[in-house]
Order: sequence, then C-alpha cells, then structure tokens
Amino acid sequence: MKLPLTFSEGKIFGRLKIIERAGKDKYNACLWLCICECGNFKTVSASKLRNGFVQSCGCLLKEAARNHLAIARQHKAEKRQNA
Repeated sequence: MKLPLTFSEGKIFGRLKIIERAGKDKYNACLWLCICECGNFKTVSASKLRNGFVQSCGCLLKEAARNHLAIARQHKAEKRQNA
C-alpha cells in the first residue's frame, strides 16, 4: 500500500517549489502555487505534482526542444561534411 505524499511549503517537485496553497479547482482538487527555478509562477493540482505530470512552468519542455534542435542541426552538419 502506498503512503500518501504530504504537501507543504518548500517541498520541491522537479523544478517547482511549493509556495502556498492556492485553493481548489472545479473538481475539488487541491491547488498549490509554485515557483519554478526560472522564476515563473505556476498553479498546479496536487495530483499532477504527485504523479510527476508537471515538473516545471514549461521551461523544461522548451529547454528539451532547444537541445533536440541543436543536436539535429549538428547531425545535419556532420552528414553534409561526410557527403
């Protein structure tokens, strides 16, 4: 049996740090106001934090896309040199 995760101010999930409780959503799920490592704020439900569905304000996805694009450009440049 899994033990329930406790949420408290200062707890960190991925790049998000919980600041305070932000009420409930229309489904009666608990919402938390978080601050990302990049400085942006994001309100997230407890279940999405617990399950790892949300790990940042969106900067993580942008960073991953930027890294992927850089790798693709490098691969394309290497392919041209070898041709």
